[in-house]
Amino acid sequence: MEKQLGDTPFFAGATISTVDIAWLTILHRADIIQRRSGCDFI
Repeated sequence: MEKQLGDTPFFAGATISTVDIAWLTILHRADIIQRRSGCDFI
């Protein structure tokens, strides 16, 4: 994933895409789980 991103802020370059939105949801939920349970899944 990090190789694909390179120096761009989003997965597909300079514009936000559905891939970015999907990851945003996953990472947001993982952050909530970490804060509430103390378990870091990522």
